[in-house]
Amino acid sequence: MSESNSKTTNYSNQHLTASTTVIVPPKYIGSVIGGGGKTIQEIKQKTHTKISHLYPDPHNGNLLDAFRISGSPHNVDQAQKWIRKVVANTWRKDNPNETQPEKGSGTSQDGESSVTDRKRDDAYYQNLLGSRS
Repeated sequence: MSESNSKTTNYSNQHLTASTTVIVPPKYIGSVIGGGGKTIQEIKQKTHTKISHLYPDPHNGNLLDAFRISGSPHNVDQAQKWIRKVVANTWRKDNPNETQPEKGSGTSQDGESSVTDRKRDDAYYQNLLGSRS
């Protein structure tokens, strides 16, 4: 029998931790938190992340409300997307006429907007929400 000199590294015992900050416009903080904290608690539980609300504090560099998310890279990404989706959905409810397809914009028979409309909307929401990570 011969011994192998190759090493196999087992990364399954190592846990990568990621964190990001999601800036949220002040008028949408309540939507993200939810009544009695229900929405933010659901996001934390289902994504297995830690999330804290960072209040504006100019002396410490926080000029706007934000949420600090930490956990595994995949879970942080999921929580970040969820928070942004809550804000975008709330914005859509507050601005129903802003998200209606324009005449001739390429809406399909089943009511889906065209790829161009979705790209325009995505760019708008990224600009609205800030695409910082």
